[in-house]
Amino acid sequence: MSGVSTTHNEEGKVAFKGGEYARAIECFSLHLMEMPADATVLANRSFANLKLARPDAAAADATAAIAADPSFVKGHYRLASALVALHRGKEAVAAVDTALALKPSPAVKEQLTELRQQAVVLAASGEEIANASRAADEATTTTDIRMEDVSADGGTSTEQAEESDKMARKRAEAHKEAGNVAYKRGRYDAAVQEYAEAMALDPENATYCCNRAAALLMLEQAQPALLDAQRALALDPTLLKAHSRAFKSLVQLGQLSHARRQLEQAVDRIDGANCSLQSEHALLNECDGLLRNGKNALALDTDIAAREAAHLFSNLANKCPCSVAIACLQMEAILRSRPRQGPPQVLSESARWMRKHDDQPDLLCVRGKALYGTGQLEQALKHFAEALRLDPDHTASRKMRVKLKEIEATKARGNEAFQSRRYDEAIAAYSETMLLDPDNVDLNLTLYTNRATAKFKAGDFLGCVSDCDAALNLQPQHIKALLRRGAARLELEEYKAAISDYEQAEQAEPNDAQIKQGLRRAKLELKKSLRKDLYKLLGVTKHASDMDIKKGYKKAALQWHPDRHHSSSDEDKAHAEIKFKEIGEAFEVLSDPKKKRQYDEGADLDEINGNGGGG
Repeated sequence: MSGVSTTHNEEGKVAFKGGEYARAIECFSLHLMEMPADATVLANRSFANLKLARPDAAAADATAAIAADPSFVKGHYRLASALVALHRGKEAVAAVDTALALKPSPAVKEQLTELRQQAVVLAASGEEIANASRAADEATTTTDIRMEDVSADGGTSTEQAEESDKMARKRAEAHKEAGNVAYKRGRYDAAVQEYAEAMALDPENATYCCNRAAALLMLEQAQPALLDAQRALALDPTLLKAHSRAFKSLVQLGQLSHARRQLEQAVDRIDGANCSLQSEHALLNECDGLLRNGKNALALDTDIAAREAAHLFSNLANKCPCSVAIACLQMEAILRSRPRQGPPQVLSESARWMRKHDDQPDLLCVRGKALYGTGQLEQALKHFAEALRLDPDHTASRKMRVKLKEIEATKARGNEAFQSRRYDEAIAAYSETMLLDPDNVDLNLTLYTNRATAKFKAGDFLGCVSDCDAALNLQPQHIKALLRRGAARLELEEYKAAISDYEQAEQAEPNDAQIKQGLRRAKLELKKSLRKDLYKLLGVTKHASDMDIKKGYKKAALQWHPDRHHSSSDEDKAHAEIKFKEIGEAFEVLSDPKKKRQYDEGADLDEINGNGGGG
């Protein structure tokens, strides 16, 4: 036994004891690639399959163990257990009886007796089972039963057994033929069932195992296909088709080094195999090349190389559809080559793999990256944490977790500063967060809109518009950015541009009351802008307080008082008088709360002073 095989076997035992039965099966399978006729490991894998409620696979492994060592009690025990799980009580009774005839230890005999009772209850449907039960009981208490005892009808037990075996083989062959017909018609599920029936009737026929492996491969069920191919090889190590199907199963699973070893075993054991397996060698070389070139492209870390890697891994994934490792490489390349569309695509694809492989650190990591790419930082962190729990040395997950923790902390600092109205600090924190990952579209979309809001609150309306422009460049119909830019443009008195922003937002959300209110306000501000601007006359903004208005009036009145222009030209005197009069009118309106409210609501001076011109 090679050191590698021993290691796989021991790893399988550890995994089994830890309740990781799928992992145990994987390790035992790797061991059996080196030593396909190891009865003990076949029995162990049978037990692991039973734990995962796979009685068909368990029965197949137990049968292979018996074929490798007919005197191996545990093999018969595992077969009986699988048959009970399959509700094939009569066959289970026979399997237990065979084990009991091998004179097991008292402890094992007790377990077999209990199992036999279950099988008898399951099979109890007439005198035939009762007779079989009595005969088996006698076999456990006496050692001098002769194989040629005469049966009640005058024939011998051996003759009856031979006739029964002959009939079973005939029925098995009929199921095989039915399976072949179903396979040729593309009904692979039906073919699998027919071959399974044939295997149950004639479990030592390697061809039936090999045929079911072929049907399972067409269904892209590589792991059970590999088990069938290995069982066939345990029965007949020189069966070339079984080597080929084991190879194809390993390729579908993405285990390329093991696939190469499978071909080497075939060449070693079968004369002329190298010529017959030329297409398999070509496929393996192609897969090796795709994997090598894809990894090299991914390592270059450029947009062009990422697109090339995505193309290469896509081709490889088509040839290895059951490989979670290759699927992870493909998804990693998609994330890098398509930073905007990639994360949602990978979220969908990874969800399919997670149903059966939620304990794979690489899968958890790449899904975490996709979650991060769609702005779901909290969920992303949970995925990286779980990947590190499964593999504390998983470098990619650790790096991403550290990076996201820093992003989360810096962004939170900006949010806290904003809530405390320390807007300059918030702007600085959001800017710092952007630098941590300038390529994350969703993250930067949020940060641009957050920073735009902080700049708006700080009175930097031009800066607010700039950040909204950047956000809308990432997502053209982003409602929050449109509304914030519209509000900033109102402050900058760019009324028509503001109306355009609100109209775009209304097209996207036609029933939003807030958007409708903003659009009405923008149109009102445009209308108001066509009047004489009283605030400008006083040199203040429309948000000025009563004190600011008084100060503005005093300053403007002093500037344009006629006494200051008595030495000016007649034209300048006339202009100063007009300005002084307008300033007085502006102050009259803006210093009166009622008139100011009317003015702010859009009324012109005639309406304010003359009630619409009536009188």
